[in-house]
Amino acid sequence: MDKDSLTSTIQLIQNLLPDFEEFLSDIKLGHGFFNLSQPTIDMLSREGLSPWATFYEDPAKIKSLALHALVEPEEISEILNLSPDEQELYKEELKLEAINSELFDSSADDMEPATQEELEEQWNSMTDAEKIDSEKSYYLLVYSFITQMSYYLAIMSFGKSICDLVQEAKGGCDKAFCKAVQVDKTILTGIPYFRNRLLKAQLGSEPAFLHDLALAIEGPSLRSKLSYPKLMFVFAILDDEGFLDMPLDGLMDVCQEIGVYGREFGIEDTESLRKRRKYYREQTGRQIQI
Repeated sequence: MDKDSLTSTIQLIQNLLPDFEEFLSDIKLGHGFFNLSQPTIDMLSREGLSPWATFYEDPAKIKSLALHALVEPEEISEILNLSPDEQELYKEELKLEAINSELFDSSADDMEPATQEELEEQWNSMTDAEKIDSEKSYYLLVYSFITQMSYYLAIMSFGKSICDLVQEAKGGCDKAFCKAVQVDKTILTGIPYFRNRLLKAQLGSEPAFLHDLALAIEGPSLRSKLSYPKLMFVFAILDDEGFLDMPLDGLMDVCQEIGVYGREFGIEDTESLRKRRKYYREQTGRQIQI
């Protein structure tokens, strides 16, 4: 087990968990839909923006979105010239840098929000170049948040990441197509294959597919009947990173460090932890990694 990688994974979970709680609350209020704020919707629906759904076609891009806000373009070229081992080491350092940066600054929740007048004054004081950099960083942060949440919501709901579902759909699996759309409806218009598949179904005669797709569009992004969603979110990340099947004593230490321990999470000893992990496996259908 790579201790450094486990440490960075724990830090990632600790930083994402408060956002997941808020996101989950918004989903519940939105009856299973993303339910973003109107200003965010207006920003993300601007003409000319590349859809974030295209990042689902490559899992490496999702996990590097936040890093791109920290790395200059010329630095990326230097990374590509490194050996595979050096690239992995560099990526791990960047991952820790991103986690510890202001991109995931949980203390921001305790800050007094700026007024509209203050925001306008700050914006007007920026140069054109600074405004472009500021917008770029903000979009990267929002895109990173939405794609990472969708990535793990798909694992929690269907046992496969959103990237796996998209790849299977592009391979001709209509069930994966509908599951991917259920997690993130923007996939239907954001990925060319999905747009073309819908067009062909509308031009042809595929009532069964269109019926299943309609149910997927109406369906919640996260299955509402999933017990202990916060714990399942933690398990999904640990599972995806290859750490969920560590010995129970070690997993218990990780859960306590993250703060998902106690009656609220159904974990009070190693036996209850074993049951929660078994429940996760049963609900997601994901097998133990050997």
